Amino acid sequence: MRVQIIKPCGFCVGVDEAIKLALNTKKNNPTKRVVVLGMLVHNNDALKTLNEGGVETLYIKEKSLEELAYLAPKEAIIVLSAHGHSQKIEDILNKRGISYIDATCPFVKKAQREIKEIVAKNKQIIYIGKKNHPEANAQLSISNNVFLYEDRKTFDFNQIEDESPYVIAQTTLLADDVEKEFEYIKTNIPNAKFIKGVCNASQARQDAINKLNDDIDALIIVGGKNSNNSKSLYIAALSKYKNKKVFFIENEDELNKKDLLGLSNIAVASGTSTPDFVVKRIVEYLTSI
Repeated sequence: MRVQIIKPCGFCVGVDEAIKLALNTKKNNPTKRVVVLGMLVHNNDALKTLNEGGVETLYIKEKSLEELAYLAPKEAIIVLSAHGHSQKIEDILNKRGISYIDATCPFVKKAQREIKEIVAKNKQIIYIGKKNHPEANAQLSISNNVFLYEDRKTFDFNQIEDESPYVIAQTTLLADDVEKEFEYIKTNIPNAKFIKGVCNASQARQDAINKLNDDIDALIIVGGKNSNNSKSLYIAALSKYKNKKVFFIENEDELNKKDLLGLSNIAVASGTSTPDFVVKRIVEYLTSI
């Protein structure tokens, strides 16, 4: 069986930096608890790596943060997710005197700066994103003038009073889908202005899938089931290769040998939060068949 890895593959720069930041924080502070609020990245295998390195993951809702009495300020360091966070979280941690480190992806931070600059000018923003995704929640928390646009059928354009609002998208979405929604928004608000939101790492992987030779028998997308950029890759693959087998798995444990019998050419692509070692194990398994 021939197996080709679609590049880029493995962690993107933002995820790689976030993982290293958390692990190095524990290494440099061996006697302290290093705790990530929520999933640092959306991949269970990556989180296992953090756990093995002594980094804890704490699943807690923002409204409960003030009750973190068991996190002694002098004994704990908080790591904030790569997806971004609201200012309220920093305010609570500062109030309790708990040290924290910001692992927000640089591309997400760039979008945050742009949103803050725009709302400071009393402009409104239509944010194309997924409801309750941590990145979307963080961006929406910046201002009441940022409005979530998830579905064109349910979005209320009457709430937009600005004749020329800005439109920005969650970094993990499909660029083609974002472009289609922007064109639809312009049919309702002709003077709307678009700011590129999809990150370069996600876009590069989507482009690589679209340019893949058509001689493959199957395409395997590797990523966390709650990873939006991995889901986007899967959707892109399904759309591009309608007559091919397309699988979406988190790791090699989800491979079924029966599904792979008779296949001679398989391509493997990964989301931006998928560890290299997971892709390597999948390739080793496939080549052994």
